[in-house]
Amino acid sequence: MRTFNITGTCIPNKHYMVDITDRLDEIEKQVAMGKYLTINRGRQFGKTTTLFLLAKRLSEKYVVFSISFEAFSSNHFRNNDTLAYSFVEALQTQIDFNVTRNADDCVKKSLSDILKRDSVPTFQSVILAGVYDIKNLKLKVRPDSDHQYNSPWNIAVAFKERMSFSKEQIAQMLGDYENDHHTGMDINGIASLIEDYTSGYPFLVSKICLTIDEEKLGWTTEGVIEAVKILLVEKNTFFDDLNKKLDDFPELESLLKDILYYGKPCPFNLDIKVIDIAQMFNYIANNNGYVKISNRIIETRLYNKFMAVDVRGKMFDAGEIEKSQFIENGSLKMDLILERFAFHFNQIYGKQTKEFKEEEARRYFMLYVRPIINGTGNYYIEAQTRDRSRTDMVIDYLGKQYIIEMKIWRGNSYNERGEQQLAEYLDFYNITKGYLLSFCFNKKKIP
Repeated sequence: MRTFNITGTCIPNKHYMVDITDRLDEIEKQVAMGKYLTINRGRQFGKTTTLFLLAKRLSEKYVVFSISFEAFSSNHFRNNDTLAYSFVEALQTQIDFNVTRNADDCVKKSLSDILKRDSVPTFQSVILAGVYDIKNLKLKVRPDSDHQYNSPWNIAVAFKERMSFSKEQIAQMLGDYENDHHTGMDINGIASLIEDYTSGYPFLVSKICLTIDEEKLGWTTEGVIEAVKILLVEKNTFFDDLNKKLDDFPELESLLKDILYYGKPCPFNLDIKVIDIAQMFNYIANNNGYVKISNRIIETRLYNKFMAVDVRGKMFDAGEIEKSQFIENGSLKMDLILERFAFHFNQIYGKQTKEFKEEEARRYFMLYVRPIINGTGNYYIEAQTRDRSRTDMVIDYLGKQYIIEMKIWRGNSYNERGEQQLAEYLDFYNITKGYLLSFCFNKKKIP
């Protein structure tokens, strides 16, 4: 019986997986033309499986050398000599090749011949796959400016074909599962829901499917939501790597927090280092020229992480909320939530004297509503609508969306503009009711 796989290479006769024939066809076409390729995608994005299946296919026409540098230490990349010698040793496991004192010179010559491949026999094609761009790694090996640009890898082209799963690909994988198990699931509906949560990120798609299968949650909307709930609170290598990247790149955390917490519009420009880094890890995507978080799973996990920091800092203590009072027949009683929030906020911050910013309003309200929807719903700041205007907050609870616009009270005309914005948001989301939350610190305000 096949299973869903989230570790290592996916094997077609052992695992449920999407059909990547089109992807392999495109790479094989590039190889036939003698192209040198780089495949750069985030962690657990299907690179290893793609190379495994590609090697099997190409071995019918070519001599294929498949080498992994994951076991190489920093010493192997110390300079060209050590890298070349290590490369030869790796080749030894695949061909009858004796390493000699001059072996590294032979490989260095072969690599340099890549630039002259039209006149000197060398590799038909080289495919370099990893999270980091190989050209960036080259700068670490040869930092001197002369070799930063005179590199054999400058001739490599980036593989730009989509590697995230489409709704149709997810449905095909679920169809294979359904043929084996006969669950009666709505294949297209479940595929669409999983794609909506994951934006087709391969690991997240497979992880949700694996959780539903192993935990016997049922192939229903409720089953998918429960699997997402489990995923968002568990510790795994994917989220461990996300946290490590945030520690390694403090500017990355600042970027993501600005987008998520404060709803700041950020142009998608890969010339900006932090945006290039975030895109390289597949944490962000290009949405009509502006940065957006790549999928709702990563988005919600980041919200929860940032919220946890604020809760520890006691910015707003909502830990004692009895959430059952705010839920009725699977729907949020949003009017009551806003009323109780206003009461608690006035008790704690009603005599606010320092300048109060609208992004602080969003943060306080998020902290209040989090324990109410935690584990069942999620929230996000929608940074993009048709005209790139900002929706302050969208709460998604069991498939129903609640739109909340938050403003500082600056007079009737400003408030009316907020009402107009909210009306436009509701039209965009095709929702008939929304909420405007106004923070007023006037001394003579009417309660």
